[in-house]
Amino acid sequence: MSIVLHGVAAGKGIAVGCAHLIARGTEEVPQYDVAQADTDAEAERFDAAVKATRKELEQLRSAIPENAPTELGAFISLHLMLLTDVTLSREPVDILREQKSTPSGH
Repeated sequence: MSIVLHGVAAGKGIAVGCAHLIARGTEEVPQYDVAQADTDAEAERFDAAVKATRKELEQLRSAIPENAPTELGAFISLHLMLLTDVTLSREPVDILREQKSTPSGH
């Protein structure tokens, strides 16, 4: 039996080797109810986490040495773009306000 793994390369070239499948399936993410009075605080906590992540990524990007592979800067820029994606940065807050629940990590 063989499994073909597809993805985006983090560097140049082709890698050939053994890959081990550790687990199959998806992880269940526990949901926690949020009291109506706490939804604003949870939304602010999420926004603060996104802002802190953006700041950290911008600091990392500005500290990349000149001799580093260009893919490194592109990799960090990609993650910065993900933070501006409405589905990833705003939809969780909308879900929180509508469903009054949040994934674990609370």
